[in-house]
Amino acid sequence: MDVHFLSAKSRILIDNAMSTMGQNSNSNFLDRIRHLFNPLHVYCRLISLGMPSRMAMGICKTYEICLYKPTLGGDGQ
Repeated sequence: MDVHFLSAKSRILIDNAMSTMGQNSNSNFLDRIRHLFNPLHVYCRLISLGMPSRMAMGICKTYEICLYKPTLGGDGQ
């Protein structure tokens, strides 16, 4: 994953932290992004904000099909 939008200092900090933990910073960063934008995670956040369950479910189903699967969730990456 391209992290060009991060400043050079941020990239260095992330790389240093990940190498200390023995992990690849790009794959770990992508895993974190996938978690945060996972449709179930988004659903839980909407519910915690007080949105009715049916409305949150509809939004998350649409979000998963139209945005998440084509970008972050596609072909098991």
